[in-house]
Amino acid sequence: MSQKPSFLLMGTPELAKDVFEAIIEAGYLVKGIVCQPDKPMGRHHQLEKPPTKILAERYGIPVFQPSKIRLDPGPLLDVEVDYILTLAYGQIVPQVVLDLPKKGAYNLHGSLLPKLRGASPLRYCLVENMKETGVTLMNMVLAMDAGDMLASASLPILNDDTYSTLLHRFTELTKTFILEHLPLLIEGSLTSTPQNEADVTYAPLIKKEQEHLPLDAPHDTFLGWVRALSDEPGGYLLLEGKKIKLFHVSVHALVHSSPLGTIVSLDKEGLVFQGFDALYKVQTVQIEGKNRQSIHDIANGYRRWVGLTFS
Repeated sequence: MSQKPSFLLMGTPELAKDVFEAIIEAGYLVKGIVCQPDKPMGRHHQLEKPPTKILAERYGIPVFQPSKIRLDPGPLLDVEVDYILTLAYGQIVPQVVLDLPKKGAYNLHGSLLPKLRGASPLRYCLVENMKETGVTLMNMVLAMDAGDMLASASLPILNDDTYSTLLHRFTELTKTFILEHLPLLIEGSLTSTPQNEADVTYAPLIKKEQEHLPLDAPHDTFLGWVRALSDEPGGYLLLEGKKIKLFHVSVHALVHSSPLGTIVSLDKEGLVFQGFDALYKVQTVQIEGKNRQSIHDIANGYRRWVGLTFS
């Protein structure tokens, strides 16, 4: 009886945890999980373990957490495996690690490559108002997300999708997809297809300053950013010096009848304010320092906002 092929899994967030657990539960031999270091979280800066580390400890799988894998992979270099499989790891993997597995290093990427290479494909597909996204299994190379493609599966983007709802459906798709394709990868029946460099687009990491919603952008772009930042971390506008995060935003009317940012009405039906080329209706907000609240519940206490201006 031939020995089971072995895997080193590299990934950090909840998405990777859910997909890796499906792989483990399917009976694949996982010799280690590589993830980002524990992070100080909350007011007291207590160290919090990444979801994949918690998963590894539950299954008794060795965990590797190099702080800068490009500079010092550490004991990772002593691991003997057949395959590396990466999903949302969070660091660029150096060639010395890519060369470790006997049968190759592979990545699950959250887009239909060559579109949206980079760290935030599931957010940028919403920013760009795309109609579909998907998952691609690819060879890992040193250049970011540039390896040959082995297989992909598409996922429609619904009109009311936010990052949170899309991530949930993407996770379920990816679990099914990888369990279908790992046997084909192992038997060598997947065909490599180079990416067309002329079609490449990018989805870089979302920066903190990009959470400030682009009030002066056309409505498609503005709403794309609202969706891409919902439910976490939440996109915001400023009002009286405070961040007001906006959720469940829609076009109320395609008109420009008031100065940009002006709150024109606020009642139990919603908050309406002027955007670049449309009036927007907001159903849910999170005022800085407070919990998320529906406009229906707080309308009576915030009617004084009418006439004030978002920036």
